[in-house]
Parts: sequence; C-alpha cells; structure tokens
Amino acid sequence: MLEPGTVLSWWLAAALPLALATACGFLAMIVTSSRFE
Repeated sequence: MLEPGTVLSWWLAAALPLALATACGFLAMIVTSSRFE
C-alpha cells in the first residue's frame, strides 16, 4: 500500500500540468474571442 505522501505528490505531479494547460487554454480562448469581437 502506498503512503499518503506518495499519493499526494503523485496527485500534485498529475494535476499541476493539467491545471496549467487548462488555465493556458482558458486564457487563450479569452484573448482570441476578445480580439475578434
């Protein structure tokens, strides 16, 4: 069985790039939509 610290670090390692990608995509969508209006 994995230790809580290992699971936490694994979740952080998996969620951080996903959150960054989501934020970048969201910002890009806002910028492009405001640019074309």
